Amino acid sequence: MKNVALVVIALLGLASASANQIESGAFTLTMNVPEVSKKEIILAGTLERLDDRFTFETVDAGGDPITLQGKITKKGVLMWIGKDERDHLITFHLTGVPVDGGGLVASGKVSIFKDHESALGEWQLRKTK
Repeated sequence: MKNVALVVIALLGLASASANQIESGAFTLTMNVPEVSKKEIILAGTLERLDDRFTFETVDAGGDPITLQGKITKKGVLMWIGKDERDHLITFHLTGVPVDGGGLVASGKVSIFKDHESALGEWQLRKTK
């Protein structure tokens, strides 16, 4: 039982160390959502972190500015946005975990909802040099 507790403590330490890689600066958010786009969705922008919360400022495919909200939790990373687009309600729900490797700082699953229809995919947040 003692060994299990040590492993859990070590894993929590790794997650918080990786979460520290999510700091203010330039990042690229990449999403693969086959039902929405055959190509990767690539959004370059600026992340602004304040404690466990952050915002990611970028522009959408139409050139309109958008701001994703984010939070670093004990379980991982959450990001979201909701907006109206061409008379439809569009929301993005991104959940994942911090990652530490080669500029990659977080990755996970994305759900995109258009009105009440959903599409699923994966996302990665990478530091831009």
